[in-house]
Amino acid sequence: MKEKFCAAEFVDQLLEIGSKTRCDATDKKFNIRQLPPFYDREKLQRGQQFFHKHIWAMFYAKIMGLVTILTVPDLVHILKFTKMSGEPLTAYKRYLSTVFHMYVWYNEDLFNPKSKTWKSMKSKKSN
Repeated sequence: MKEKFCAAEFVDQLLEIGSKTRCDATDKKFNIRQLPPFYDREKLQRGQQFFHKHIWAMFYAKIMGLVTILTVPDLVHILKFTKMSGEPLTAYKRYLSTVFHMYVWYNEDLFNPKSKTWKSMKSKKSN
């Protein structure tokens, strides 16, 4: 039987384990080039088809999510601290670049090392 999801326990675990878990290039897992056990090519392609069918709604939701983040002062301070989104022009360039990267992610096989998606994800991981 599936256990009931508890948000408070999830957040506690995320804070406890997440604070001790590296998630950058210093961790060997960060650069693994094998498919995860849950990868299902057919589901990926279905997801990509869904994205294209509802592309405007998807990008509208992403923009609304960004606008929502920009209304939380603590999150705005974090964005300013990165020095990649602290000014309107740099923020515009960064988020427009992200839109282009996301579009690429929804167009090709995520796990093909020769694809534009692979190159895009590699460049985003290094930022």
